[in-house]
Amino acid sequence: MNETDALNRLRNVFFGLADNVETLLLQLGSGIVVLMIIFAGLKYITGDPKGGKSALLAAVIGTAIILLARVIISVAIDTASPG
Repeated sequence: MNETDALNRLRNVFFGLADNVETLLLQLGSGIVVLMIIFAGLKYITGDPKGGKSALLAAVIGTAIILLARVIISVAIDTASPG
């Protein structure tokens, strides 16, 4: 095995690990967003509409951040990955 093959294997391992971490964090973040939406709905119907709207807005902003982070990471991995 030459140096180029070893470097390519290391890159493949790194990008595979980065993809797995990205997927895990996306799933975790999505679960938290669902819980936040449920929490916001409960706050809204139990007599705190202002707090419910605020929590829902936070969940929507969190969803946007998660989706943008996914796009940024995917572009970075595609740009940096070999071939």
